[in-house]
Amino acid sequence: MPNIENFDKRNLELLKQEMDLAMQKIGERHGIKTSIGKVKYNTGNCTIQIHAALINGPTITLKDTLEQELRASGYRYGLYGEDLGKTFLVGFNEYTFAGLKPKSRKTPIIGMGADGKYYRFGVDILLQLRKTSKVVTP
Repeated sequence: MPNIENFDKRNLELLKQEMDLAMQKIGERHGIKTSIGKVKYNTGNCTIQIHAALINGPTITLKDTLEQELRASGYRYGLYGEDLGKTFLVGFNEYTFAGLKPKSRKTPIIGMGADGKYYRFGVDILLQLRKTSKVVTP
């Protein structure tokens, strides 16, 4: 690859492929799995994310993350671990409370729909979740 004069989509794609191969070799040497993530650029500079994970390490699911956030920050919203599994209605659809994403200021409440997908809701759902929700037993 010749010297890069400025960053553009074409030469960054080539650079990303070359970096990915180099990172795989480093990952094999250290027993981790690596990959190149998002690339942001303008003509003068670029930022390239590198992801690394343990090969045989624990896998953390979205459900685990949401529950962990609920335990850490739920008190701010008046929600606690026993609130998991409560249901609430939005329109004609019923959702099960699945956890919190407190970094999401406008829609921190996460509910799971009947289709198994996660949906985000605003704090206005809290009143319904606290007062009118029922506990769904598995």
